[in-house]
Amino acid sequence: MRRYLLIPLALLLVAALGLVGCGGGAASPTPTPAAPAKPAPPPPPVAPTVKLDHVEIGHYESLAKDFPKGYDAKRVGFFELGFVFNVTNPNDYPVQLGAARAAIDFEGGPGKWFAVGAASAYDSQWIPAKYTNQVRLDALFTTRTLLLSLLVPGMHGSMLKELGISPNDMIKKWFEGLPDFKFKTRANVELSFSSPYGSVTSTFFGTFPK
Repeated sequence: MRRYLLIPLALLLVAALGLVGCGGGAASPTPTPAAPAKPAPPPPPVAPTVKLDHVEIGHYESLAKDFPKGYDAKRVGFFELGFVFNVTNPNDYPVQLGAARAAIDFEGGPGKWFAVGAASAYDSQWIPAKYTNQVRLDALFTTRTLLLSLLVPGMHGSMLKELGISPNDMIKKWFEGLPDFKFKTRANVELSFSSPYGSVTSTFFGTFPK
């Protein structure tokens, strides 16, 4: 008799467990978390700022005292100038300087400028974010190259005539005045930069001494 009473109790227990397991319906699936948004890429680079810090005399060989009569092809007067620029990177990431070029002018008289040469450099360097590097461009000038520059047809002849000075006398004036920078020099500079976010070019026009 007891065995027959246990069977309905067992069925009731199974039914009760089934109701508890159902819990009133199927459990809701756990939502998948959304993937984090990718940060926007940095903007293209802003052109670094360039300033002429100073000009250095690297090498100097004076002219013969009686130049141009004492001109000797085996002893050419020459001097080398180093133009030193401060280059500041305003971006939040590094930029790479790939090339630097400059056109060089000498002052022959008040407001009279003569194109006398050029300088360039291709020594790659990285400039960190918000940092200033120095860039140097060296230019060599000889009596021969200066004379050829002054004798370019239609380029400097009218200014020499206005100043009442010959090409050789202008060269002598520059050589004698250089040690104390008694005449001004100026540089028209172009620098090319690259970065993972684009390329940019900086230009600058500076005079030394001011």
